[in-house]
Amino acid sequence: MFKRILVPLDESDGSSRALELAVRSSQASGGQIRLVHYIDVLAFPNSSGYGDPVVQSAQRYAQSFLERRKSELEAAGIPVETRLCLPIGKRLGQCISEEATAWGADVIVLGSHGRKGIGRVLLGSGAEQIIREAPVPVLVVPAKPGLQPV
Repeated sequence: MFKRILVPLDESDGSSRALELAVRSSQASGGQIRLVHYIDVLAFPNSSGYGDPVVQSAQRYAQSFLERRKSELEAAGIPVETRLCLPIGKRLGQCISEEATAWGADVIVLGSHGRKGIGRVLLGSGAEQIIREAPVPVLVVPAKPGLQPV
């Protein structure tokens, strides 16, 4: 059983489904969860324009999002921590890999957005990045209900 479950989290359906699975696993094993949200700072305009206020606003929103999810899990008796990943020059996969190593995660449970075609080409696959970089097993939960993970 996995005792330290790292969950990269955003507001997608796939991410919510991954969190549900992580909660069930945590309850079954007596484990703990760490929620991680990643913000790609370099995706925002530079600070000489309006970048800093936008990044700060995104950071406040992300922190609030993490705190809401943390409160929900704590109310259900789940030991939970949160981390906001704001790396400069690091991609999602690298950030999550480093977080998993530093925290001593046993598994990474993440949701897939289920993008296909041009959307996947243009936006990439965060799940694919994480799988390539991960130092521990990765469980990917599909965005749309289908087969239920056991």
